[in-house]
Amino acid sequence: MPVVVPDAVVKADNVSMVTRYSAEVVDKSAFLAWAVENYEMANHLVEPNMKNLNAMARSQRDEFKIPGVNLVKKKTTQTRTGNNFPF
Repeated sequence: MPVVVPDAVVKADNVSMVTRYSAEVVDKSAFLAWAVENYEMANHLVEPNMKNLNAMARSQRDEFKIPGVNLVKKKTTQTRTGNNFPF
């Protein structure tokens, strides 16, 4: 089936083309190397994943060791009852 191309494009009122810009990390190692080399400018671009770091700390306990990251231990109280059912 042949493609039909219109002779003229009709432009609608109040409609325009806009170019939007965004970033996509395609090489994490290269990005991190750049961020380390340009720390003063880029330190706000790299945030630790605290959810994963905390999961590692919970699973590894006293064996958890990552340079620049402290293992935090907090003593808390816990109460257990003989019956956990509400009825």
